[in-house]
Amino acid sequence: VFDLENTTVYGKKGIALNSFATTVYTGGTKVFSAVGLPPGLSINAATGLIDGATNVTGKTNFTITVQGENANGETRTSSQVFAVEVSDPSGYPSKLPITISGYTGSSTLTDFPVLVEFHTGISGFSYNSFISGVGADLRFFDPDGRTLEYEIADWNVTGRSLVWVEVPEVNGTSTAITANWGNSADADAPAYSTDGSAWSNGYHGAWHFNKIVSGYFMDSSPKNNHGTVTGSVTGAGRVGNAALFD
Repeated sequence: VFDLENTTVYGKKGIALNSFATTVYTGGTKVFSAVGLPPGLSINAATGLIDGATNVTGKTNFTITVQGENANGETRTSSQVFAVEVSDPSGYPSKLPITISGYTGSSTLTDFPVLVEFHTGISGFSYNSFISGVGADLRFFDPDGRTLEYEIADWNVTGRSLVWVEVPEVNGTSTAITANWGNSADADAPAYSTDGSAWSNGYHGAWHFNKIVSGYFMDSSPKNNHGTVTGSVTGAGRVGNAALFD
């Protein structure tokens, strides 16, 4: 009955959600209800539209129930669990708006790792404003408040830092995200920054070739297909350091 392509609603603390409505495949007059929504959010019984604003942050599961008719005109009821994830980007004293302007393709890139480069030549950016000396308090959000998973490939407080951010959709030349940091409640690096989550969209390997660890070029993807180094050394590349081959 329910279309399960989108089962999570994203929002920001205290700000009205972009209205969310699940698709259901049933006939007749539909009646919707929901159990477990955070305070401030509600569902329209006639349309199934969820809207409102809440101050409850984090992930909350809720259940939508719809009543309608099957092909034989018989009344049927179905339920499905969904989730709402609410973040609080305003809780970070430092932020940097980022516009992804280099993509000129005609199709939408989904869950695509985008390279973000930080350096002191960027207006409004300073390494001194981070709580962590290795950028552990860094976070990224999309305009809906969705927390974006990332991997720090290189953190260099005296030069350029390279971070790969998995962006839900890259479409056109004006996709917007924000980098936020400086929140003492989020001073530790999130687990997703080191477990390959930024490369979860079907990647069988992601090798930066920027450093050798115990004789291996490390695979950043969840597959952990680390490459054995035989004779290669690292040097300057197109993006940070790279492997130099014969």
